[in-house]
Amino acid sequence: MSDESINKKCDELMEHAKYDEVIEFCDNILKKDQNSIDAKINKGYALAFLEKFESAIECYDQILKRDLNNSNALHAKCLALNRLGKYESAIECSNDILRLDKTNTYALNNKGFALGRMGKYDEALECCDEAKERLLIGFQARLILL
Repeated sequence: MSDESINKKCDELMEHAKYDEVIEFCDNILKKDQNSIDAKINKGYALAFLEKFESAIECYDQILKRDLNNSNALHAKCLALNRLGKYESAIECSNDILRLDKTNTYALNNKGFALGRMGKYDEALECCDEAKERLLIGFQARLILL
């Protein structure tokens, strides 16, 4: 099964909040192809929606063992870590993303959230301000193209 068809099927199931079905579908794919990144990431997403964050992180870590720079897995892991209150680990994850892409607004936002939860409000505001600035720069660039 192609990555595109895996993602399409998972998207359809996720749209209808059929998270258990996503997990079952992905598990069936992984029985045939234990290295399917798309099956692992979608399974992790479904687990996260079910608030099974530790299990979701296991899926993301399996991807990251093979591809340390997978920004989708890093981002999803960061979100799960924040939900678990593991803010220092979430910041590390955000920093990994920012090493790959200094302008990643999602990573800046997630890092700011974690810093805020840790009571580091000045640093949190810096991250959020930088994310806002990056979004504005992107928006202005799109306006110029119009």
